[in-house]
Amino acid sequence: MNNKQWTVLIVAAAFFCLSEVIPPWLHKCDLGSWNSLDSAGYHYLMKPPAAKVCMSSDPLPGPLSDVLKNSARLNVQRIVVGVLMAGLLLILRNRRTNLSAITGFLAVCIGVVGLLLLGLMIRLGI
Repeated sequence: MNNKQWTVLIVAAAFFCLSEVIPPWLHKCDLGSWNSLDSAGYHYLMKPPAAKVCMSSDPLPGPLSDVLKNSARLNVQRIVVGVLMAGLLLILRNRRTNLSAITGFLAVCIGVVGLLLLGLMIRLGI
């Protein structure tokens, strides 16, 4: 491995660790036959966000929401970091073949699409 590959590996490991220490969270409101999932943003692993009051049609305040990790978004983050890292490692090889260059380029393209999907998930609160 050359210096550029080591840099990619260290940066990818840092992003992976950061996404594990500051994961995305969800508020889940269970109101009988109706469930609601709302994004609670990114918070430190040991200090999840505070529960919020679930909105209901009752005039009385609803129950408090459950706070859960957003495993769907967290898994997309993990996959995107892994695919981008693999693609960049293939592209930055010293002895690059046509197959490794094409595979690396395709992996980086898939990683960029994954980043766009992740941005859309964040924007929509999924």
